[in-house]
Amino acid sequence: MDRDGRLWCGRPSSPQGLFGVANEKPILIVAIDTEEKLRAAASSIVPMVKGGLVLLQDAELLNEDGQQDRS
Repeated sequence: MDRDGRLWCGRPSSPQGLFGVANEKPILIVAIDTEEKLRAAASSIVPMVKGGLVLLQDAELLNEDGQQDRS
C-alpha cells in the first residue's frame, strides 16, 4: 500500500528507463533563415520548450568541396 492508502501490485512506474536513463529521446530541430525571422519565431517557441534549449547560431554554408557557397 502506498502512503495515500492505494493498494498496488508490481513495480511502480517511473519516467526513467534502463539504468536510470530517461526513455525520452533527444530532439533536434534546425531552421535556417534570416536572424530577424528566427528571432521572431523564437519568441513564440521559447515558452513551449520545457527542459531543453533554444540556440541561435551563425552558420557558414559550404559546398561539397569545402568552399563557401555563393548561391
